[in-house]
Amino acid sequence: METVFMFTMGALLPLVLITVLLGIAALVLTYMSHRKLSSHLLSSLNKARREIAEIAATPAQTRGASASPAMSKAAKAKAARARKAQAAKARKAKAAKAKKDKALKRRNVVLKTPEELAQRAEALSELADIMETLDCDWQISGGTALGIVREGDFIPWDWDVGIAVKKEQFVNFWPQLVSKAQQKGFVITLVRTETTENNEKVLMTKYGQEFEVLSWTLVDDYRVRKIFRRPARFFDKTEYRELRGRQYPLPSPVEEYLEEVYGDWRTPVRTYKKDVYFNQKNIMNRPGGLATLPGVASAETPVGEPVQPMTLTAPDGEADDLQQITGIGPVMETKLNEAGIYHLHQIASWTPEEAAWMDTAIDAAGRVTRDDWVGQARALTQPEAADMQEDAQDATETDMQADMAAETESVAETAAEGAEAEPDTPETEENPDRVVTPISSHTAYPGATGTTGQGSNS
Repeated sequence: METVFMFTMGALLPLVLITVLLGIAALVLTYMSHRKLSSHLLSSLNKARREIAEIAATPAQTRGASASPAMSKAAKAKAARARKAQAAKARKAKAAKAKKDKALKRRNVVLKTPEELAQRAEALSELADIMETLDCDWQISGGTALGIVREGDFIPWDWDVGIAVKKEQFVNFWPQLVSKAQQKGFVITLVRTETTENNEKVLMTKYGQEFEVLSWTLVDDYRVRKIFRRPARFFDKTEYRELRGRQYPLPSPVEEYLEEVYGDWRTPVRTYKKDVYFNQKNIMNRPGGLATLPGVASAETPVGEPVQPMTLTAPDGEADDLQQITGIGPVMETKLNEAGIYHLHQIASWTPEEAAWMDTAIDAAGRVTRDDWVGQARALTQPEAADMQEDAQDATETDMQADMAAETESVAETAAEGAEAEPDTPETEENPDRVVTPISSHTAYPGATGTTGQGSNS
């Protein structure tokens, strides 16, 4: 009996132990499950408390707006308008800063890098290929000619290349020039084909380098453009000089030409002021210089028939605030925009004939001339002209004052905000700034912007 009991206990004891262990395991699992559930519940409770606190801290009007879909949309629209206005203000401030930076750069001589000069040489060779296909006599002129003769290369602070042609040929070949240049990848920035002041030209850029083909009008024994003149004999003969492995035509005899243009051309001069580096005796309407030649337009030239200026189909980037000009209010600005005028440099480039045309087109009742919109636009877009005028006012000699005033008036003719202005290049006697100006044939180049500027010095 005892043996049976011991056998039974020996068999049941492991079962009892297993049962106890399973019970303990069940208790542990139950405890852990309850703890996890409690943690989850506690987390949810804390989250709910935070949400309640946030709602309690929200202003009543905001809670009302959130509850009202209509008010929420109105608030969103108002916020969107505020963001848009802020962005526009920021863009305007950025443009103003860029304009100020450009004005500061004009006071300094900036040297082209070797890479930029290599790009200039490549683009000039391509332009020379085009010129050779046209029925015209063309020459490298101005600062580029000076660099070839004096330096045997480009002048590092000369930022553009001038090509001189005869007007009687220019009026016939300019459409081919524009077409072929565009096919070669040049960007045409200005085309002017008929003016009362002998200022016909084509401006273009490639690889960031600037080029201008300038037309010179025959008057007696001279070739003239604007207030500048050159003896016609320099345009009738050419001599070739090498520049970076290619032969280019120059006025002949070239050293006499350089002396005629610059006086002491052998001494480098780094300045943008034409009264310093040009030979003043060959500039018309200047003290100590020339009187206006017969057949050359002067400041007293009467206004001809109204001519439509070049317009844009859309602003080139951000439209300018035209209301900076006295006489232009919101209504007049809207009319100008509808007529394709979005930028100050467009107004600054108007000739008297174009200003008269626009005055009639927008029904300005004479405001364009009376309030001198063109003069105001030039003052706003050409800080360096104002600097030159201020310098003249500080001069002690009255003839210097008259000289600088005339220079300011001449260089301001078609100036605009645009491309980075640097010191003047001899012979590019146009404007210190390249601008979009009218095409007298009324051919428009949408999106074209003025970026060409005067080269610098001798």
